[in-house]
Amino acid sequence: MEGIPRAGRVVPHVFTWIVRGTATLLAFVAAVQAGGGWGAWVIGLSAVTSFVVAACSHARRARLQIRARTRASSWPRFW
Repeated sequence: MEGIPRAGRVVPHVFTWIVRGTATLLAFVAAVQAGGGWGAWVIGLSAVTSFVVAACSHARRARLQIRARTRASSWPRFW
């Protein structure tokens, strides 16, 4: 959240897009098995898009590591 006001500073994390794609893919499979119509295919397209963004993020060498912050956590700001 810290880099959002300044464009170009926030970089998508590869792990985030993989998790989002996997969760969306599971929702797509569940919707198809339940007899979902066109809405299920939209969910599937969303999953594919998430995996494409993950691949592009990895290709551009976006943040590949998960590391602790060097200063105090930003979680207290949300409470």
